[in-house]
Amino acid sequence: MSTILLSLKDALMNRLEYAKERIPREKVLLYFSLTLIVLIAFVSRIMPAFRYEPILKGNDPFIQLTAVKIIIEEGFGAFLTWWDKTAWYPTGYPRGARLYIGTPFGAVFIYYLMNLLGFPISMEVAAYYEPAVFGTLSVIAIYFLGKEIGNEKVGLLAAFFLSFSPGHLQRSTVGFFDNEAIGIFFLILTLYFFARSLNRDSLMDAFIAGLCLGGIANSWSGFIYTLDLLALYVLIMILFQKYSDRLLKSYGLTYTVFLLIALLTPRNLYAKTLFSVSVLGPGVVLLVLVLFELYDVYGQYLSQEQKNLLYRGVIISSALIIVLGTVAIIIRPSLANIASKFITTVLPFFRDQTPILKSVAEHQTVAWATMYEDVGGLLLFIPIGIYYTYKRPTEMNLFATIYMLTALYFVGSMVRLVLIFAPAIALYSAKVIVDTLVPYIMIFQQNFSSYQVRRRQFSVSLGPEQVLMAFGIIAVVLFSVTFSSMQFVERNAATPQSILTPTVKGQRVAIGNDWQEAIKWIKEHMSETKDVGLFWWDYGYWIHVNANATVLVDNATGNQTQIGNVGAALMSTPDISLKIMKRYHVTYVVVVVAQGRTFQGFDSDLGKVPWMIRIANKSGDLVTLNVHDYLELDPSGKRVISYINKFYKSTFWGLLTEGVSATIFGAITQYGPVDKNAQQGFAPEYRPYASAFEEAYFTSNQMIRIFRVNYDKAPPSMTWDLGDAAQ
Repeated sequence: MSTILLSLKDALMNRLEYAKERIPREKVLLYFSLTLIVLIAFVSRIMPAFRYEPILKGNDPFIQLTAVKIIIEEGFGAFLTWWDKTAWYPTGYPRGARLYIGTPFGAVFIYYLMNLLGFPISMEVAAYYEPAVFGTLSVIAIYFLGKEIGNEKVGLLAAFFLSFSPGHLQRSTVGFFDNEAIGIFFLILTLYFFARSLNRDSLMDAFIAGLCLGGIANSWSGFIYTLDLLALYVLIMILFQKYSDRLLKSYGLTYTVFLLIALLTPRNLYAKTLFSVSVLGPGVVLLVLVLFELYDVYGQYLSQEQKNLLYRGVIISSALIIVLGTVAIIIRPSLANIASKFITTVLPFFRDQTPILKSVAEHQTVAWATMYEDVGGLLLFIPIGIYYTYKRPTEMNLFATIYMLTALYFVGSMVRLVLIFAPAIALYSAKVIVDTLVPYIMIFQQNFSSYQVRRRQFSVSLGPEQVLMAFGIIAVVLFSVTFSSMQFVERNAATPQSILTPTVKGQRVAIGNDWQEAIKWIKEHMSETKDVGLFWWDYGYWIHVNANATVLVDNATGNQTQIGNVGAALMSTPDISLKIMKRYHVTYVVVVVAQGRTFQGFDSDLGKVPWMIRIANKSGDLVTLNVHDYLELDPSGKRVISYINKFYKSTFWGLLTEGVSATIFGAITQYGPVDKNAQQGFAPEYRPYASAFEEAYFTSNQMIRIFRVNYDKAPPSMTWDLGDAAQ
């Protein structure tokens, strides 16, 4: 036995010695560091699972979970033909045609894979952990992207920054089962394989880049940004006179494969996204590349003067197409068929024309303080990187800079898009740090043999002390970034996963299970086939999916007219509201009171009043509301100073305050725009209509209020004709 053990020992030692000779120590350290970073990324994203029960976070994830159940239980065909009859009553909604398939398919893949490997998990658990899985895979992907654009050190630093980046963690933590986590993963992969195809002149890599871009098109509307980013890069390369046939092959194959896959995506066809300027425009860029290739091939038969003239003609024609297209979009956006969310991101001044988009907090423009909180001191490396690119405009330097600058513009336009900026700044700052420190390292190691002139110049003024100072300054910046990011990870882990968790002085505060109470009551008392619920669209998925309730609106915002009419029903006086509700056969109304504590950051309907009025005025078609009858605005017409006049006669105000305790009413009047001396409940002249709204349930913490609409208790003189309801 001892002989066998000795033989095994000798064989193991021989293998170890062989490995030491063949595998450099630097590689071992590199892979160990990368493994540790990936582990940090995964643990950071699953930390809430250690403290709270696995509940999906937000509203949208619940409709995604329903899609997962349909795919697993009924098959993919049932998903594609899924028409949700209980949503957007009375017409229903084509869920299978309007949902991206990437997110539910990701959860289905995890579900089947884990069960195949002998780890039986439920569909809910697979959906709960999917964002963390793809968030961690994004960290691995950005390592390879950084390696391709720079080197292994760049990739490792980029992975390190992204592993705990607040901007990326927000959408890749367990529970946030939505399109962004898988979308960012495919975005990074697309950029990696596209850069790889350019560096290696590889058609296979371009083909894979097209597959990945098609993956985004099946998962997230961010594919438009990725596609247009590649097109912009190609145009800039042409302007910098860096055209090559590699550019044509890489971009042409990537775009073609993407388009073939995207044509199979039901949502993109249903929304006609593929026929918009934002998708067909990059096709024009491909035609420009073809012209340049023809110029290259046949230019040898032309004189130098003819070649210069032809080159200028191609440049001017391309620029003219771009300018005219941009002007046309600005003058008449509808001609471009661009999705409103995308056009208002590129051109934020259009957002005032789309109050539904502007009403969402994550669609607001970002403040510098918020951006700094999301990415920290990495912002300091942006001007340095731009300078490096100016001095050395190589293909990959331009690629990284264009990616970073476009992402910076987009996050400035819409705070939600920090999830695009997070990997961009992680990659860019990593490259800048490596490019900055390499000369200092070479000086420190006396290893500047290939740059003798630079070595002599540096060695005169720089010694070990200056080198250590350079390292020290960057170390301080990186420490501050790491420290603030770790604080975010801690806060994120301590945040209860509920749609009603307020922020008070920067601290998240749990307020009980009121939403769960309300959902349980609705599920037990509202008939799925006979009752129709009316509430603001923010809670649509949450109530519809969890309570199996028939609803008028939800977070898909698929029928803006109906959302406007719901806003009108809440903001009109009770006599008009009842007519609108009867038109839609409404039997229950849900109002989020939140004890009136909107001013403390609670998710209360009180803070959504301006948007109810504006959307009703912009999109509704049953009644007309005059904004100035409800809101006193500042001279710019954007900021609300106070709620006035008709607001206190609205059905919403009556439902919010009728019969509540003095404590709650006092809290409501502490909300800035509300008149502290306002009457409680329904206005005296509309009190006869109050009996038609019967309180059915008030949650234990007095956060959610549910009313049953009893049309029989409306005044006998009431007429139900909406023809003369205009206000």
